[in-house]
Amino acid sequence: MTEAGVADAFRREWGRVVATLIRATGDWDLAEECAQEAFAQALRTWPRDGVPRRPGAWLTTTARNRAHDRLRFSSGWARSPGPRAWPSR
Repeated sequence: MTEAGVADAFRREWGRVVATLIRATGDWDLAEECAQEAFAQALRTWPRDGVPRRPGAWLTTTARNRAHDRLRFSSGWARSPGPRAWPSR
């Protein structure tokens, strides 16, 4: 059932998730990679926790968090010494 739930969410939400990430990051490749990672995470998480009430929101949030992590790491922010603060855009 969970694989079917992820497959259904993929058909319904893939375009929206990717479009949201493209708007947020401006990077088509990063958007697709992070969306793919979010769906892979859903395959690992949803069997244990169940399909969320709003799968699209869950997928978008997971993918957006992955994108932010990657951008933060690639900027050197995660490796820099000293106090932590959000990088300016």
